[in-house]
Amino acid sequence: MSTSTQPILTPKFSEIAEPPLVALVHTGRGGTKIFQSFLDGHENILMIPGYSLMYLYPHWDTWSQESPGGLSWEQAINLFCEKHGSVIDSRRVLGLSGLERLGTDGDEHIEINEQDFRTYIAGILRDEPVRRRIFLLAVHYAYALCKGWDLSAMRVLFYHVHAPYLLEPLSEDFPE
Repeated sequence: MSTSTQPILTPKFSEIAEPPLVALVHTGRGGTKIFQSFLDGHENILMIPGYSLMYLYPHWDTWSQESPGGLSWEQAINLFCEKHGSVIDSRRVLGLSGLERLGTDGDEHIEINEQDFRTYIAGILRDEPVRRRIFLLAVHYAYALCKGWDLSAMRVLFYHVHAPYLLEPLSEDFPE
């Protein structure tokens, strides 16, 4: 794993133009992961590969309920890196999406630098109220920055909801 040697400059959440969100949802075994893989890498689509964020909304609700005095950004980031570690390294949650067995020989994976991710997301979230909608967006922004993507070039945020029951809370945060 590489480490950064240069200071990271992080935009604030309010400085990032929010792309419209497109959600992919299905009822199972519909080929959505392969469909999403066709879009992966497009220079104007902001997305995290696979469906490693599938349980983010239920997790967020649990984290909020279990945090006396309210959930802090620091807590949310720490819990996210623990529970959704496959966003940082696709080998962390084996079997979740097959993204730990990529390449011709099945020995490749997807990985970003965790410290850079933590730095980016904390910087993006500074001065923002603790809200799950903001967190979902910030996770995508921090991931993109770790990958070296140009956030200003992103025309759509593609989110693989994966499970139909998760569309309702997502719709609450993104009614449009």
